[in-house]
Amino acid sequence: MKKLLLKGLTLFLFILFITGDMKTIKADEMTKAVVETTTEELITTKVVEKETVKRLSVFEKKKVKGVKTCIKKSTYKSWGVKNGNYALKKFTYKKGYKISWKKISKVKKYEVKLYRYSPVYQKYVFLKEKTTKKTYYVFTGTHKGEKYKVKVRGIKGNEYTKYSSSVKFKSAGNYRKIKTDKLHNVIEYTGYNRYEDEKAFVLQNKERTAKGVTPLKWSEELYNIAKIRSKFEMTKDESLGGWSHEYLHSNSKQYFKNKYGIDDVLKTREFTNLGENLNDAGRGWKSAIQSWKNSPGHYRNMTKEDYYCGAIACYECHNNEIDGNLWTALFTECEDYDKEVKKMVGE
Repeated sequence: MKKLLLKGLTLFLFILFITGDMKTIKADEMTKAVVETTTEELITTKVVEKETVKRLSVFEKKKVKGVKTCIKKSTYKSWGVKNGNYALKKFTYKKGYKISWKKISKVKKYEVKLYRYSPVYQKYVFLKEKTTKKTYYVFTGTHKGEKYKVKVRGIKGNEYTKYSSSVKFKSAGNYRKIKTDKLHNVIEYTGYNRYEDEKAFVLQNKERTAKGVTPLKWSEELYNIAKIRSKFEMTKDESLGGWSHEYLHSNSKQYFKNKYGIDDVLKTREFTNLGENLNDAGRGWKSAIQSWKNSPGHYRNMTKEDYYCGAIACYECHNNEIDGNLWTALFTECEDYDKEVKKMVGE
């Protein structure tokens, strides 16, 4: 009897051992299957990812090198003293900056991208893009003290090389192309200087901060209107009187009509109800801000707590009839003028 019980117990333990071992084997097989499946999925994913990555051609792997800048000089003919007499003579002047780079074989043309440093946004912002078949580009219209950045890439059909490393430079002067009329008289510069406009705006915000008032947010829309206001007041017919704030509403209203086709007075009312400072204190942006600071009424506008957005623009004009500059600073109680304008026009 004891022997039978012992045999039964031994058989029971053997069955338990086999069953447990089988479970372990099944568990191991399941783990192995999961690992194999996961590995296959990873391999498949890598293959798919590899297929979606575009293979660069030999041309696209190339990179423009040797980008450098130097001042570019040019000449023009105009009237001046020559050998003791007033006559036509050749003048040499600084036209701008010549940006050059090394030639790449098979390149049909080059793309030049220029950026300027914005005092308002405190970063480099896109300025313009040009293409040329030459291995250089002459950049004119620079402003003294303004910082620029340039990069270049080659083009062949629909293929592009890699961009060159960015090269930064600072303009040593106000360099532009000098033009003459048919009688060889120099055509004086007329236009705007975005760099100095932004510098004036930054200085104005420092005045606000010094008084404990929140700095204004720059508005591109208000800047466009400020440019229109400066030019209008500088060049308007004498019959309309000297520069004043009388035409601020009509000028800003006309801006929305010309740019967005909106001629609804009620719709644009809050966007044309603006504060304004005007000044003919000369080209210097520091002089303009100082002049407004010295005037109680203008200073009140500069540092008003209820104003949240603004912009400053100066129009410079030199010809037989007009010689000078006019500054315009605009202010609004709208917290985000550009954003609200986009809502109004449905963008």
